[in-house]
Amino acid sequence: MNSVSKIFTLKIFIPLMLIIVGVLPVSAQQCATINFPLTERDGKEYVALIVGHNDEMIEKYNNKDEISSGQHNYYLAKGKHTLVIEQWPLSKYKKLRHNNKIHKRYLPVQIHSQVVQVNVIDNQYYQFEFLASKDNSTWVNLIKETSRDCVAQKKKIFTAKKENLNKSTSSTDLLPEPLEYRLRRMMTKVATYQENTKSDKSPSNIIPTQFNQIIGSVIDENYALDGKALKVLSVLPYSLANRLKLLSGDLITHLNDTKIQESQLSPNQQFSRYFSALVVGEKIKITILRDNKKQHLRGEYVPVISPEVTYQLTNTSHAPQTLINNKHLSGQISLELDQLVLELNDFYNAQELNQPFIQISRNESFDRSIGLSGNKVLLNGEIGLAIENVDQDSFAEKFGLKQADVLVKINDIAMTDANLASLVKSLSQLKVGEEISLTINRAGEYLTLTDIYQPLKLVAFTLNIDLYSGDNGLAMVEKLQKAYNDNYLRILRYQNNKQNQPKFYPQSYN
Repeated sequence: MNSVSKIFTLKIFIPLMLIIVGVLPVSAQQCATINFPLTERDGKEYVALIVGHNDEMIEKYNNKDEISSGQHNYYLAKGKHTLVIEQWPLSKYKKLRHNNKIHKRYLPVQIHSQVVQVNVIDNQYYQFEFLASKDNSTWVNLIKETSRDCVAQKKKIFTAKKENLNKSTSSTDLLPEPLEYRLRRMMTKVATYQENTKSDKSPSNIIPTQFNQIIGSVIDENYALDGKALKVLSVLPYSLANRLKLLSGDLITHLNDTKIQESQLSPNQQFSRYFSALVVGEKIKITILRDNKKQHLRGEYVPVISPEVTYQLTNTSHAPQTLINNKHLSGQISLELDQLVLELNDFYNAQELNQPFIQISRNESFDRSIGLSGNKVLLNGEIGLAIENVDQDSFAEKFGLKQADVLVKINDIAMTDANLASLVKSLSQLKVGEEISLTINRAGEYLTLTDIYQPLKLVAFTLNIDLYSGDNGLAMVEKLQKAYNDNYLRILRYQNNKQNQPKFYPQSYN
């Protein structure tokens, strides 16, 4: 069973944009100027425009004439800005009307979108070029940067992201050991993926704030209870399923008050269909059997909010880059990184640091963990270490060790009650390039494995987590919930009024 596809029961990451755009009053020209010239591709002209700024939405129709000619300038305060940029065919963009309406006879419109982070300084002029390939991958290039006074006049100046007031609290301290280790391995996996793909190999990336609509559960591909239940195999932490307190082994018998019945839909499709019909704030009721006892799990449908993240996979340097493009990661890596970032976000929020973002910087190092765990056993009169788990991509796995092997000698030294702990510990103290031999008992047969110790190199990186972006996401959820509740109340009032009205009389509603 493909657990990844099952976990991604709703494969949607919605970039989060609020409604009101933050701007500064015009003063003292403390800003930078950016511009997007017209571009040509396959004989057609295209325009680029900013439609989102720091998780907030911008009206596309504004400044349409200037944008159509490639003459429109945006004014940004000094600092970091996250921008959502769209590229439109010029002929279609000219048809755009107020409130972003476009007549159906001009549809479809091939619109490309790209998320970037820019870091600007005062009185600089930046010209960016929006590029798109035939496979629909997109990126933005900085094609010109010159000194120029920022003359905003009556134009809006977009505010930069808040910076940490206390630079010394940018989190260079180590995390709890298990979390620190998983972060180092995760960033190394990301670096390996980016190096092995044919796409942009730039060491930087930005992952914007997003509503993560992954339900976060693995449902058995077969119905349970003679077709009357869905069996939960596992639940991701920091997911909607986890918040609803679903557990591995639960048997779902009802979604709201609808009984589970076997149909042409797979169990996972039936489960996903229920959640895909929900709106933010809607009540959820799931009836389950747990240990043969009936329980009702209740909650609200609120997608998990993943904070904005930027990272740089190079030797740590605190000089910010002018431009960082959002780049695609595989589904599995995106899922693992998202889960880890949510855990880091919770960890730092619990510290009550009261700062906008966390910066975690690490230099290149080696993974000294051998990657195995086990227990002492007595086998044929010999003391040994019965291996219970071998970590994926670890030195132990590459060495050839497997679960259920019994390690009895290290470099021809037999294990005893007195030296077992120190011998196993010595594996993490080997020198790079040192030869090592391990004698194991595998299914009754003795084998000696010999290899050169070459630990995994852990990449250098700088990771930034925008803690405030999560707060913006919560504000957006509250707005969506209020909009839903207001609309629901209007419908309810309408229905009640309609029921109370005499027949055949005209009606009016507020």
